[in-house]
Amino acid sequence: MISFLPRLTVCIFLFVAFLAPSPLGAQGVPPQGMPPQGLPRWMAMQSLAYKAKAKKEYAKARHYFKKAIESAPPGMVSRLKQQILVTYLDEANEARGAGNYKKALEILHKVEKIARSQGDKHYVSLFRREIANTWLAMGNYDQAKKAYFWAGLYAEIGNVLLHEGKINEALGLYKSLVFCPKEKKKVYVKGAADLFRQGESVKCPHDGSPVFLSDLDSIGLCHMQLGQHKMAESAFKAGLKNARDKLTAQVYYGLLGRLYEKMQRWDDAFQAYRRAGAKVKVAEILMKMGKKDAAKLWYEEVLKENKEDVKRLIKVKKMLSSYPRQGRGSLPMQEISSRSNTDYSIAMKLKDMGDAFAALESYTNALKAYQDAKKLLISYLREITDNGRNKYLVKKFEFSRFARLIKELDSKMANLKR
Repeated sequence: MISFLPRLTVCIFLFVAFLAPSPLGAQGVPPQGMPPQGLPRWMAMQSLAYKAKAKKEYAKARHYFKKAIESAPPGMVSRLKQQILVTYLDEANEARGAGNYKKALEILHKVEKIARSQGDKHYVSLFRREIANTWLAMGNYDQAKKAYFWAGLYAEIGNVLLHEGKINEALGLYKSLVFCPKEKKKVYVKGAADLFRQGESVKCPHDGSPVFLSDLDSIGLCHMQLGQHKMAESAFKAGLKNARDKLTAQVYYGLLGRLYEKMQRWDDAFQAYRRAGAKVKVAEILMKMGKKDAAKLWYEEVLKENKEDVKRLIKVKKMLSSYPRQGRGSLPMQEISSRSNTDYSIAMKLKDMGDAFAALESYTNALKAYQDAKKLLISYLREITDNGRNKYLVKKFEFSRFARLIKELDSKMANLKR
């Protein structure tokens, strides 16, 4: 009897354990909200953080990331801290999307301080840029200029001045960035910003030797808008001389082509566009020079190359569409940037094909190419702006290459229908 009791106890225990509900649930998997079994604690917390982030429960996501940091190996701590910063950015983007700019600014200022306390220069720069972008989206140009200066993005101040139609002032700023010695640049830009608000002209206190050359294209374009063609040509040629790679050189050749075309220097425009690889523009110049047979050959080459390029870019786009699901910690704006560049490239290829078809008097094909390009851009804009509800992105893209290209396509289609 005594030996029977332990066996009876064991049987009762096993029976009760069998009837008790499993922590894995009926299907043998963790119930929703429960971390996967067998993972280290920090990984389990990280998993819960990603789930909360996917549901846009940003405070909860940050809570779990902090819990993960407590037991994470040293090599993962900095990455987890960055994920906390990213949740703040996602939350700010959502607020801007809803038109709540005040909340977005509060979040961005808060997370900028956190990034600064952690010594993360990359994210400090990113959040300061986003603060400036938010002021720009609100149409508050004065605050945007101050924020861009705070972020050290001096060229962006010039872009804001161009938005305001202050070409001369933008030109002065761009020149300061190109010709001022580095040690004087920050002081000068601050002084220039003060003078710009008073509408005064300024001169750069430089030593005569160019230091920073990436804004020469902006200088040339400002001179071009002001009708100062010789000065624009000098700026573009200086940029070309200092180009570090083929792609940059092609950009400056394209700018020279635009300038020469405006000046009706057809031979120079032809050579510049040819070196820029702008085959449609080469064909257009040949047409203006009366060389129709030569232009026709260039247009046919455009159709052949662009057809293959469009196929390749569509494959790239399909690959990019799966990227956010693979990278759980990726930033939404990175996805937007990658997709927008691909869609823009496809649209530009289709536009060039439309131009080629129109020049070859294949008007039906031209109209279809233009329509396909416009459809692509409008579809993408609707996707990223959440059917018009994302006011921040709608505002931002009003000044973008998308809006300008759609307007250009409408004009081309209207001309064809006439």
